[in-house]
Amino acid sequence: NKYKPHLTYKNADRRLELADVNDNGKWRALTLCQTWTSGGWNSIIMDKEGYFHVSSTRYDGANEDLIYLTDKDGWKSHLVSQGLSVGLENDITVDSNGKVYISHYGWNQDELLHTTNRNGNWETLILDPNAMWRQTSIAIDVNDNEYISYNGNRIIIFDVNSQTWTKRELPLTGSPNCKMILDNNDCLHLISTQGLYRQGFRSYYKDLVYVSGEDGFLPHPIKQQAKSFFNNELAYSFDNNGYDSHSSTGSISIDPNGKVHIAIICSEGFPTSDDTLIYLTNRFGEWKEFLIDRSLGCHNPEIVVDPNHNVHIAYSEDNGVNSYGYFATRKVKYVTFDPSELYLPFKLFTGLTYPPYKQPSDPNVIQNLSIEEIEEDLLAISGVTSYVRTYSIDSNMFNIPELCYKKGLNCFAGVRLCKDSSLNEQAITNALSLAQKAQYSLIAIVLGNDTVSKGELIAEQLAGYIVDLKQRISAISQKISPIPQYITTADDWSI
Repeated sequence: NKYKPHLTYKNADRRLELADVNDNGKWRALTLCQTWTSGGWNSIIMDKEGYFHVSSTRYDGANEDLIYLTDKDGWKSHLVSQGLSVGLENDITVDSNGKVYISHYGWNQDELLHTTNRNGNWETLILDPNAMWRQTSIAIDVNDNEYISYNGNRIIIFDVNSQTWTKRELPLTGSPNCKMILDNNDCLHLISTQGLYRQGFRSYYKDLVYVSGEDGFLPHPIKQQAKSFFNNELAYSFDNNGYDSHSSTGSISIDPNGKVHIAIICSEGFPTSDDTLIYLTNRFGEWKEFLIDRSLGCHNPEIVVDPNHNVHIAYSEDNGVNSYGYFATRKVKYVTFDPSELYLPFKLFTGLTYPPYKQPSDPNVIQNLSIEEIEEDLLAISGVTSYVRTYSIDSNMFNIPELCYKKGLNCFAGVRLCKDSSLNEQAITNALSLAQKAQYSLIAIVLGNDTVSKGELIAEQLAGYIVDLKQRISAISQKISPIPQYITTADDWSI
């Protein structure tokens, strides 16, 4: 059970919720706190015994308070720090004795706060009275020394032996956030963003920077146009603010071999609103980049690598902002993969045909894959080719070109034709609709699959359908660009 994903988030009812995977591989959800507006900021971690620990904010009608929950006591809610809006941007960790440590931000006084039950009772300490409202990140080493990153470029370290805190400033500028992790050798690794760009009420930070204690925290830019805008978190355990939005830079994880894995939101058409989920790693030597999801509105990525080297990423996706400036609808998404399946030094195939069907128990019954299963397949396919051809746009296959765009693939969409002219007319109409919907990934429409060689149409009839579709697409391409102009067929080459 301990390597199954556990995800905390604020649900649509504005309550703290936990989602995990049962023994049958199905997701299930449990509301951890019934208080309305709980879970706005939340973090989760698993201790060495397999218990989960959660920190979260809870609104009391006037201010945010910090609460703590664990499955050790059946998810009871414990008020551990209260004041004038505390608990913001919280992060949680556990030491070797099971004691809990939480870094968080106090909004009213601009304070970096530290809450722990190290000595038995819960105590809150002001670590920096002049902090900024920024992401905090906390980690603890094998000797139970604490490390907290905040303000985007500061680290504060607690030495257990001397019982003292020491501050250090990193050579980073213009960054709002800094996500930190310790490797197995207790070496710090951080990611941050630099290069401020403002567009309306949004602030974008153009470049993703990686720093490590291995070389004295020298900044290494590894990705340009990496957009920092919204917030999430994850663990084996995943914590993810699935509904409300706050600021974050991305997420970092270290695999058992000390290699770095990063999830970041990037705007490809910077500074547009195309929020794309990007995965980066140095597992294969130099830094490699993989497109995971190109859905408009990806936010709040959090990444974890398990002991089997599998990558897990949780993130949120929204459908636009309402009149109050909040996301009208947001859903939490999760993806897992083996990085070696994504990486090849070259694309193995020029293109692949893709029939999205399950292996049926009855060979006479066709069973379609779900949208989620198709997305998993396309992510794996993107590691070996850049082009996908389908045989139909019926059922869920209509969505494949759009899903290809999200995974960085180009699509040749097949359209079935038959002896029935009314069905063919509907197929042409559907193809026209698809051309407008999936315009950015649709390379061509393949009208007819062995239609002539199977005797369903004669060549002149097939040619007529191709000309008809070309004319219809030409009419709309003057209004919408780009629209695929390439209309072809697939049949015996001698026809």
